[in-house]
Amino acid sequence: MAVARYWRIVGIAVRGGGDLELSGLHLYGATGRLDTVAVLSASIAPTAGQIDALQDGVTTTTCRFPAAAVQSPGFALVWDFADAPADVTGLRLGSSDVVDTFPAGLLLQSSSDAAVWNTVLVINRQIVWPGPRSMTVTVTDMWVENWFESFDAGIPPGFASVLTDSGALAVAHDAAKGAVSLDATGYNTAWMFNLAGPQIGLRLEFDLEIVVPTYNNNPMIGLVLSGGPQLLQNILSVGGTAAVSYRSASATDLALVSPPLASGAMPASNPSSGRTQWAFSSAPAPDGLARNYVFAVAGNELVLNHGHTAATTALKPGLFLRSCKVLLHSVRGYYLAMAGTEALPVRAFERGLRRVVQAPVGAFQLQSVSATRVARDVEFGGAGRIWGTTKTKATPSNLPTKARVVLLHQRSKQLVRETWSDPVTGAFAFEGIDTQQEFLTLAEDAAGAYRPVAANRLVPEVTA
Repeated sequence: MAVARYWRIVGIAVRGGGDLELSGLHLYGATGRLDTVAVLSASIAPTAGQIDALQDGVTTTTCRFPAAAVQSPGFALVWDFADAPADVTGLRLGSSDVVDTFPAGLLLQSSSDAAVWNTVLVINRQIVWPGPRSMTVTVTDMWVENWFESFDAGIPPGFASVLTDSGALAVAHDAAKGAVSLDATGYNTAWMFNLAGPQIGLRLEFDLEIVVPTYNNNPMIGLVLSGGPQLLQNILSVGGTAAVSYRSASATDLALVSPPLASGAMPASNPSSGRTQWAFSSAPAPDGLARNYVFAVAGNELVLNHGHTAATTALKPGLFLRSCKVLLHSVRGYYLAMAGTEALPVRAFERGLRRVVQAPVGAFQLQSVSATRVARDVEFGGAGRIWGTTKTKATPSNLPTKARVVLLHQRSKQLVRETWSDPVTGAFAFEGIDTQQEFLTLAEDAAGAYRPVAANRLVPEVTA
């Protein structure tokens, strides 16, 4: 992550919403446990046990903080590494006798002066309860798959849309190959994945087959990211060794700036034909301020970095293509989560989020849009899909129409997703939905000429 003298934990969400009690709290790095040489302190003194219990290496002793202290502004557990700054990459927690006093989520921050703090680890998924008087596994960053499309049965309605600059992108389903044909003539184009929700950290893996290596305009393949102050393009040259991260002049223009913000050479040449695995990812850099962009083809990786988009920005992806034709056989999406964590109940997460926002304990941000999306995904996310069409009555047959479609949880009526149906076909789809729960769709006419139409007790299906 980053070498720093001071480390602290803030924004602690307790599972039961009450007191916090731990039998251990250890920091880890590349060489193993690190905190044994640091001085640990708490901004508010415990009401039971000693702070030393969190570092003594045994789970028979505990340290307890009352709910009022944990939820108060400025509560923090702080390590001072003095003259031996540390690079913390993970942590382990020791439990007490009951699960209700165990943390659900927290933030790990670093600082060089104990004044300005950088958030380097956000645990907004529930830390796995190890059982009574036990230590967790090491909690670290990891990529978790959350959606996949193979295109064997066609292109799902509303799955993606074309974004172009001075070129053209022709999209068609190749039934014989079970793939999507993406023919990019001219300059900069992108196929934006509309059903992939924005992520602070995201990774996409493409099974790509290059059919036409170039239309003589410097062919490129890469990732387009939207959601920040400007579009970003992270691209690899077809048949070459260049990897570049660009940004556009505005949030809606796909044109590239020159010179590039960051560039580098891949360890091996990129293919100019044939079928290969391409991967692109974007995630907060170790300093918690900038972002890293990772390019990978056939296992060869290169990392570039720039700070023009905040590390906490939630971004939406698309496949970048320039002056080449490819067959996209499949695309797989991942989000950045924590090893040693599980789905966080919505109520517990929301309690923790309110405390984080209210506590004036340093310079960090959590975006409400991203937090809402995360809460919905862990409660209702899965491998299923709900889809349909919106139409208005007409003779001799009903006509497709544009409508706002919302997806509600059947039992609680909580909002899960929302989208607009296609104005030409009326098609809509909700991806990544839990197949073990029932849902309700509500379609509202865009012009407001008709009453909303609902379909209830829908069970998501897993498509082949």
